[in-house]
Order: sequence, then C-alpha cells, then structure tokens
Amino acid sequence: KPNIVTYASLALTYANAGLWSKVEGLLEELMQDSLTMNSHFLFAMLLSYSKGKPRQSDRAEAAF
Repeated sequence: KPNIVTYASLALTYANAGLWSKVEGLLEELMQDSLTMNSHFLFAMLLSYSKGKPRQSDRAEAAF
C-alpha cells in the first residue's frame, strides 16, 4: 500500500510536466487511503497548477 512519500514523489513527477489533473487524481487516491496531504504534496500540487497550460491560478488559490 502506498504511503504519503510515494504519493508526493509521483505527484512531483506529474507536476513538473504540468499534469495538474493527474495530481488531483492522486489527492483523491491518498484521501481514499485515509492519508492526509503534507507540505511536499501541496508543493507538487501548486507546482502543477503553475506549470499547467493554461495556468490554473484559481485552483492554486483554492488549494490553500
């Protein structure tokens, strides 16, 4: 079973490619696994929003 480090590492990979929808999907999966988002996952999420085409500033603001 994956832990938060696994999810955050995968999220960072997607984030660098701007694949914010994949990162959001990982967030749903980790919540289904009864895990909570940590600062590393949040960083990956915000990074994915900034690298997405087009940028997802509204989603980034809502993440806080």
